[in-house]
Amino acid sequence: MSERIRERRVSRYGLPIFLGCLGCFGVAVAALGAILALALFVTAPVEGVRGVGVFGGTVGLIKAEGIIVDGLSEYGVVGSESVVRLLEKAREDPFIRAVVIRVNSPGGSASASQEIYQAIKEFKRSGKPIVVSMGEVAASGGFYIASAADAIFASPSTLTGSIGALLTVVNLQELMRKFGVEAETIVSGPFKDTGSFFRKLRPEERQLLKQLTNDVYEQFVNDVASGRNLPISKIKPIADGRILTGRQAHELKLVDKLGGLQDAISYAAERAGIKGKPRIKELRYRRRLWEIITVTPYPSDFRSMLLLDIRLCPTWLLRKFMLGLATEPARMR
Repeated sequence: MSERIRERRVSRYGLPIFLGCLGCFGVAVAALGAILALALFVTAPVEGVRGVGVFGGTVGLIKAEGIIVDGLSEYGVVGSESVVRLLEKAREDPFIRAVVIRVNSPGGSASASQEIYQAIKEFKRSGKPIVVSMGEVAASGGFYIASAADAIFASPSTLTGSIGALLTVVNLQELMRKFGVEAETIVSGPFKDTGSFFRKLRPEERQLLKQLTNDVYEQFVNDVASGRNLPISKIKPIADGRILTGRQAHELKLVDKLGGLQDAISYAAERAGIKGKPRIKELRYRRRLWEIITVTPYPSDFRSMLLLDIRLCPTWLLRKFMLGLATEPARMR
């Protein structure tokens, strides 16, 4: 009787025990597969880009394409706040050993360009190399931010240079007069409405704005000279707003090497001591939820913002002027 009872017990618990062991084996195999998949993922090359993997060294790629403005980046706009955050992220990431910034910009806001310039200088303190690859256009503010990098690559036909500052003031007085529209402004001081497009500039206002523009210009020239390790006497003769090709800029030592994006990436990897081909990680700024649902309009005095030689896109600028007229109420500034 005892032998039969033992056989019944074995037959009763044998199948569950077998299935349990089989399940544990399956979990172990799955865990091992996940570990192998993760290892393959971090060491696999990025499609269409040279790469080996995180363990071989990663080069961070930041794209700065569009008009340079203060705030967050969006399509066709390079936001200084977004670029600064991406540089901080790259500096803190232990796997990223070098950074390449792809610049394709005709310029934009003086203060925003200067903020990115300073962020690049700050990034260099980490010891990680940072290289700029110029695209089709990297002029004025685009060149401003590039000049802070360890090295600059440009194609021979890249449009760059355009070192200078300008202040655009639109005068719509005659146009408004044709439509019978008059504007009357109450000010607390003689210079408070300087740059208003309701009237012409007065001589003293023109002189004031000229001094302001010259001051920003001097800052631009000094920063370029510092970033490029060139004496100001070498920068001043060509800092008259002229556009240069990449080849001309290379001859003038404003650009270090002629080459494309892949050349810049290889150079950055070499400077970082990465053996073999690096993995490329494109860094993108992802807006937070409250940034998506919050609309931040351009300021109403955007029309009088000091720009770094943005003459390559006057239509865009005028469109912003008219948008400000149509959507922004009068307010103290």
